[in-house]
Amino acid sequence: MNTSGIVSEALAVQKVISEELAAKSAMPEKIHKILQALADSLKVDEALLYATADENYLEAVGAYQAANYKTNIRYEEGVIGCSAAEKLTKTCVDETLRRSVISIPVTRLHITIGAVVLIKHNTEDFNEAQREEAETLSLPLTDLFTARAFEDYKNQLIREKGIVLRDALHGVSMNKGYGVGKAVLHYRQRELVNIFADNVELEQSKLAEGRRKMVEYIDKKIAQAGSYMGNTTEIMEAYRLFALDKGWYKKISADIAKGYTAEAAVEHVYEDMWSKLSATSDPYIKEKLYDLRDVSDRLRAFIGGDVDREFISGDEDIVVIAQSMGPADLMDYNYAKIKALVIEECSPTMHVVIVAKALNIPVVAKIYGVLKEVKAGETVAVNGDEGTLYPNPSEKLIAEYQKKSVGLQKVFEELESLSGQPTKTKDDIKINLALNYGLDLDYDYIKPTHCDGIGLYRTEITFMSADKMPDVE
Repeated sequence: MNTSGIVSEALAVQKVISEELAAKSAMPEKIHKILQALADSLKVDEALLYATADENYLEAVGAYQAANYKTNIRYEEGVIGCSAAEKLTKTCVDETLRRSVISIPVTRLHITIGAVVLIKHNTEDFNEAQREEAETLSLPLTDLFTARAFEDYKNQLIREKGIVLRDALHGVSMNKGYGVGKAVLHYRQRELVNIFADNVELEQSKLAEGRRKMVEYIDKKIAQAGSYMGNTTEIMEAYRLFALDKGWYKKISADIAKGYTAEAAVEHVYEDMWSKLSATSDPYIKEKLYDLRDVSDRLRAFIGGDVDREFISGDEDIVVIAQSMGPADLMDYNYAKIKALVIEECSPTMHVVIVAKALNIPVVAKIYGVLKEVKAGETVAVNGDEGTLYPNPSEKLIAEYQKKSVGLQKVFEELESLSGQPTKTKDDIKINLALNYGLDLDYDYIKPTHCDGIGLYRTEITFMSADKMPDVE
């Protein structure tokens, strides 16, 4: 099937989902009809729908023409569990049962929220064209998963399995310290409302305008950040270079030409690159993927006009809770009021963690599902030493953490007071203290850090940030 045909079929599936969500029928019946429409479009014999119950397994929430299937599947169990865990489409052929299976993860904000499984009663594996068609037609399923009625139905099934909310949420420490504040839920991006475009030229112009506005915004933030981010400003410069990458925009533009909206094209290009590179063990590539995610989300926000967030502001201390964050996201807040960061997908070398360390902000990671378990505006306490978050903590715990936080701040201030002291040993031998230098902004930190000069000049940063490569002159 050609691209226009696939888009037409996907729009038809999206229409069925919209009609069923508006209908007064029970949720199991709605899911059955949606799966039937999907199976008919893709010419398969069976269809199953799974939703994530927690970070450990998937629960079956609907089926079409399927009789024998597992009602719950653990992550990394079989083709379906591996598809959900790796966020990748997987296929397999069962010669014994004479059937072929394809499992397509349903993701939201790059978190697996379910999987759709399609089955043919033959042993012909799904080829590349069939995989792409199945993935495209499955995109509208996010509309179903984000519907309140579906969420209530799924939660009912989860309760029947005996899963309960936890008093303390346990993760991994990325930066030590203690923090108490009002929870601010930082969502990475808006849901995709329109996946397929009616006017390709209009979408191309949206991409160009979104790119222009995003670069202007990043330049403004870099200028503002210089007063408190210190040497971490070079992270923002590297981020800016990523946002200017011409190859990335070329891929997005090509997807728009195929019939995607500008926002959907940005998301599709990101998902494609993630699926190809996420399995790498190279930390450098991993960090580039996180940068790509952050820049992609920000570009989508500028394309869609969703750039003004309603954050808790004023004099209140806050704890920012996110699925993922980039360094530019952190600068959207009054950093002096951020008492802790809780980030689901995070590593010690992520740029947002490096900046948080420079600002003495505790960071806790890998509390999966935290955005569902914490309500915006409620008080939370964070123990960065142990990697723990407490929703609605007791007054005793709040007082204890606030006392510890004040104590740590005094330690930081004492260390700051030593910054002007001579760098020498007890037997009066001078030790030179030198600064890493990569950008003109770094020159401003020679005086406040009381260093003796430049120890390492990062020439590659200067070259890459220039409009053109230097010549021999």
